[in-house]
Amino acid sequence: MIPIGLISSGYYNWASPLVVNGYAYVGVASRCDQPLVWGGLLKVSLTSHSVVGFFNTTVGGNKTRGSSIWGSPTYVAATNAIYVATGNPLKTHVTNWSEAVIAVNATTLAPIGKWQVPLAQTVKDSDFGTTPDYYHLPGGQPQVSAMNKNGFVYTLNATNLPAGPVWESQVSTQEYPGNVAPLAWGDGLLFDGSGPTNISGKNYSGGLRAFYPGNGTVKWAHGFRGDVFGAPAYANGIVVAAGGTALDVFNASTGQLLWNWPCPASFNSGPTIAEGRIIAACSETYAFGFLGVSAGPMVPAGGMVGPPHPTTVPPTMVSEHLPLVLTSGNAATIAVPMARAPKARSFA
Repeated sequence: MIPIGLISSGYYNWASPLVVNGYAYVGVASRCDQPLVWGGLLKVSLTSHSVVGFFNTTVGGNKTRGSSIWGSPTYVAATNAIYVATGNPLKTHVTNWSEAVIAVNATTLAPIGKWQVPLAQTVKDSDFGTTPDYYHLPGGQPQVSAMNKNGFVYTLNATNLPAGPVWESQVSTQEYPGNVAPLAWGDGLLFDGSGPTNISGKNYSGGLRAFYPGNGTVKWAHGFRGDVFGAPAYANGIVVAAGGTALDVFNASTGQLLWNWPCPASFNSGPTIAEGRIIAACSETYAFGFLGVSAGPMVPAGGMVGPPHPTTVPPTMVSEHLPLVLTSGNAATIAVPMARAPKARSFA
């Protein structure tokens, strides 16, 4: 066991560690800002079970706390680089690494590059509370994208972070703690879920947008009655997102709504696609297709009806945080291959 910090002192690990080449890379964060702690990135040897490196994100701020790493790191083998994104510092003291997208060397943790949110775009809680998403454009150019709680999605040249955004887009109409979802990549598009937003002149509590990643143009967008708190998931031409109480499946290229399932409670995490199944968890509600319990019939696209089996799920299957699984052998099946996990990322 490697102690990161005492919960009683404010330390809290929000995200999964990145495990690569015999080491675990762990972002140091606080339980919200109550209180802020000294943020950074730990490198832990899985052989000696000891901390062998630490990148301190509070440097340059007169030893102020904050600049937490809330999301999982992303690893790129080709450049041996790790990308992280940081949160706000204590009060108004800006550190060298606060509210930034940062690249460090995976071996030494020496900084490679960084970009910080401009002062004019910072808000009281300008966290990057997410995992930076790394991908390549069709021509091979590597990019990294991340959403900030200020409502902006920023896309940067992954090999030259200090040059600033290749493009940026304000996807949320207000500063919002729920603007923390990692993005998804597929079909040559970048998919972003957000909190409160305006789409075609109409206000929604959450939204999903498909961007052309080269220039940030929006190809299609969809509004939700609740915020999209977790990462969308992409596989085989479909993208799945959970917004508020709705689990929606879209044609990734056109944005056509293919399937909808309303949960009695809100989704507080993103869906996952694995082994031909869509798995999603909505708190304090039912589990369908789990341990042999079949999923109900498909709900017509756009329909907002009650859960398929509100009374027939055995009591032992009604539990907080059990997964919803659309299994094979019933009308709710959506056959898709495995998708990339929305947490810690590693790229060969």
